[in-house]
Amino acid sequence: MALATVPGAEVRAAEGLSPIQTTRIDTAVTAVIDRHHIPGLSIAIVAEGELRWQQAYGLADVENSVPARTTTVYRIASVSKPVTAVAAMQLAERGKLDLDAPVHKYAPALVVILTNLEGGGRLGLGALADDIAEIVLP
Repeated sequence: MALATVPGAEVRAAEGLSPIQTTRIDTAVTAVIDRHHIPGLSIAIVAEGELRWQQAYGLADVENSVPARTTTVYRIASVSKPVTAVAAMQLAERGKLDLDAPVHKYAPALVVILTNLEGGGRLGLGALADDIAEIVLP
């Protein structure tokens, strides 16, 4: 079953993309949606800092039949972890991130409170930053 563009979903034809290009993009995206049974997605093409094209497909919320829009915010869950790890390693390769430095060197204002379930108190991340850095960034 093909997921077509949902009526009312936002679309913007942009300067620099021809109708033939947008049709080819739409066909390719629809094929991926069909092949992988994706309930909904939003896609945009940005070139040289300018939005060239955007389209929403399917449903953002299947259970409640909420159509996807180009402005839909999707939960990405743990997908951000490998993306962040790759970005950190790229910064390390460029000499802009020292993997052996304490976390607070790069995020001095970071204040994360951990609940101490045993004592009911709170622990600041600052005291644990070095240990956490060793676990996360061996």
